Amino acid sequence: MNSLEQHTLSVVIPVYNGEDYLNMCLISVAAQTLRDIQIICVDDGSTDGTPDILREFESKDDRVIVITKEHTNAGDCRNIGL
Repeated sequence: MNSLEQHTLSVVIPVYNGEDYLNMCLISVAAQTLRDIQIICVDDGSTDGTPDILREFESKDDRVIVITKEHTNAGDCRNIGL
């Protein structure tokens, strides 16, 4: 690998009805010292305020990508995020 190559770390966050903890989670991930990351949030059909929180973070941080899907399970969310 030469010094011009760059790598981006992808963090996949599956979430379902996580409005109580989602802000803290996203703030923590976004504040890491490694800045060259993409934060892929897969909403598993949440019925609380989770989608609004995700869209707000997505609009403020271009490293955040939000994927919304019908509710199945966390494993499915991780696979979609990959």
